[in-house]
Formats: sequence, structure tokens, C-alpha cells
Amino acid sequence: MGVLDNTSITVDAILTKKGREKLAKGEGQFRITKFALGDDEIDYNLYDVTHPNGSNFYGQAIENMNLLEAVPDQNLSLRFKLTDVSNGSGGSTTAYVMSLTPANTTLNDNITSVSITPTISGYDGNYSYSIEGTTGTAIGRFLSFSINSTTGVLQIDRLSAPNTLKQFQFTIAEELSGTSATAVVNLQASGVTQ
Repeated sequence: MGVLDNTSITVDAILTKKGREKLAKGEGQFRITKFALGDDEIDYNLYDVTHPNGSNFYGQAIENMNLLEAVPDQNLSLRFKLTDVSNGSGGSTTAYVMSLTPANTTLNDNITSVSITPTISGYDGNYSYSIEGTTGTAIGRFLSFSINSTTGVLQIDRLSAPNTLKQFQFTIAEELSGTSATAVVNLQASGVTQ
């Protein structure tokens, strides 16, 4: 993590994975359509309304602070977004939250497939979904799965039943809003339906 010089105006930007891919392709595909602003490093307790030189100096301590470089890990930065603007709409001042329906499900001899649907609260832009990760041993032996990159619907089908209960986790990520959520799929042994 670095510190930026605060004596000049600086714009420090981090691109999403999708943004880096489009920039690398060239061909005029790279257009900034969304951005987020944050002030994680600012301590507003330093705003001093009792400054002896008057109101022009209330924010002097904040204005003279060194600023941190942009960080690509959203878990470390932009925890307190100022605004999120999409196509001049004015955006939203809240962070987006993804929820999955169902978030926890069980497949057995009677229920052999499930469609998991994501919903992102407060987000009205375009979508670009992917499976960010899966956990569970020998997942390909028991399940087949695919995701619709536009709608985010994750289709999971049982291929075979295990000898004992197995649990798998699927993390769905939406790149443009920067959200993700994890669904749990339990796979019952053959002959067990509850």
C-alpha cells in the first residue's frame, strides 16, 4: 500500500477484472460506465470547528493528510462508499447486497435439480455473472452445473448419488456491481429423501 502526494490533484483508479480484460483487448471496447468513490482513509474527527483562524481552516488537518493509493481488493477498500453513479442516474449511496434463492437446498432421489437465482438490491445496471468458486470433494462426479452470465441463474443437476451426505458450496459473483454470495447444496445418499 502506498501514499499519494497531496500537493496536486490525482485520480487513482482500479479497474475490475472485466475492465482489465476489455482494456487489454483494445478495439475501442473499453468505456467507463460505472465508478465508485470512497473516503476510507479520512478521519472526520479531525474536522475542527474550533480552529482559531476561522471556518476556512476547519478542514485543514484533513486536507493536508496523505491519501492512500487505490487498492484492488474490495474487502480492504471502499467499505464506506460515498456514491455509486451509473450512466448519470445519480446512483445509490448504499452498498449493493446479493441474495440467492434458494440459499440452501438439498438434492435427493426425488429432487434432482435446482435453479439458484441471484438478486442484487439497489442495483439497476447491466449484469455479468460468473461462478467465483466451489467447495466440496469430487464435485464433478456428483453434480453438473452451469451459470447464465446475464441472468446469473445457476442450474445444478445431480449426476449420481454419494454413499454419504455431501455438501457443496457455490459462490456466484457479479463483476459490475462487485457483489457475491454463496449457496449451499446438500446431496443426500441414494434412498434418503429427507
